[in-house]
Amino acid sequence: MLRPKVLGAQLLAELFAEQALDFIAFYSSISALIGNRGQASYVTANAFLDGFAHRLRAQGIPALSINWGAIAETGVVARSDLLASALEASGVRGLPNQVAFSALEEILSSGLAQGAAIDVDWPLWQQSNPKLANDPRFHEHISGAGNAAENEVAK
Repeated sequence: MLRPKVLGAQLLAELFAEQALDFIAFYSSISALIGNRGQASYVTANAFLDGFAHRLRAQGIPALSINWGAIAETGVVARSDLLASALEASGVRGLPNQVAFSALEEILSSGLAQGAAIDVDWPLWQQSNPKLANDPRFHEHISGAGNAAENEVAK
């Protein structure tokens, strides 16, 4: 997973370097934000996309990386009840397609380098990930104990 994401992003940026783009969007994953046991290369590939978007934006290229959570109605989560159950048991719920499309629209219009469209039950996630739960990146979410779907736009 690492090589295709990294090379694909680099090649797209090279190919369109001289174009006047509205944006170049990379599809990253929630895994770059909260990790994913046993999939270090997947997490690393998505973290690269996030960092690369920030780097390109700093160079004046309208790059954006979107950290997608699970999508409930399409994709790998929709095709695997086992995966959907495992994610839900850890607090990560699938976004309905319409919610994902709305999040995409909001994130694309944000003007920022990185955004996330996720639905996390933070108290359940904290129970499932006690070592990560103390990480300062999650303090605001856990202390607020928000259970609503989040469409976060990160700077």
